[in-house]
Amino acid sequence: MPPFQYLDFDLEIGPGQGRDYPVAVLSSPAGEARGTMHFPFDELTLENQLLKLQMALLRSGGRRRQALSPEQQAVQEFGQALFEALFSGEIRSRFDVSQERATRSERGLRLRLRIHSPELAALPWEYLFDARPREFLCLSRQTPVLRYPELTQPAPPLRVQRPLRILGVIADPSDLPRLNVDQEKERVAQSLVPLQAHGD
Repeated sequence: MPPFQYLDFDLEIGPGQGRDYPVAVLSSPAGEARGTMHFPFDELTLENQLLKLQMALLRSGGRRRQALSPEQQAVQEFGQALFEALFSGEIRSRFDVSQERATRSERGLRLRLRIHSPELAALPWEYLFDARPREFLCLSRQTPVLRYPELTQPAPPLRVQRPLRILGVIADPSDLPRLNVDQEKERVAQSLVPLQAHGD
C-alpha cells in the first residue's frame, strides 16, 4: 500500500488584543484568506474547561460506551468551540473548499498550525472537533493536525549509522476490540521497502 499523500493547509494565529486574534490562511489548495478569531473563553471559563479536560484524560482508560460520558462531552464541546472560533467566515470557506479538492485528488488535508501567541500556543489544539462530520480532526487520517514552529536556523541533518534499527511497539489491550497485529506489522514492513531497496 503506497503512503497516504496530503495537501497542506497552513493556518497562522498572530498575537491578539483582548480575546481577538488575527488569523491567516498562508497557503492552501483554495488560496489565501485573512480573518479574526474571537477566542470563545474568558480566563475563568478557560481554567474550568482545562480542568474538565484533565479529568476526562484521567478517566479515559475505561471501556468504550455508546453514549458519551460527561467528561467526553466536555472534550467535544471544548474542541467544537475552538474549531468554530478558528474556522469562521473566509477561513472556514477556504478550509471546506480545500477539503473538497483534497478528497477529489484522493489525498488528505494536513492542517499546519503556526501559533505566535504564547497563551494560545499552550492550548490543546489537537482537540479541534468538527461537529458536521462529528469527528476530531487529528483522529481522522484525512485531516492530521500539526504544530508548525518557525525556526530561525535550519535544522541540522540527522546523522545515523547504517543499518538503521527500528523498534516497533503495537498496543493491543484486552478490553478493547482486537487489532489485526499481523496486518499492522505487514503495513510497517511494506512502508520500509523503498528504504531497504536503497540500502538504508
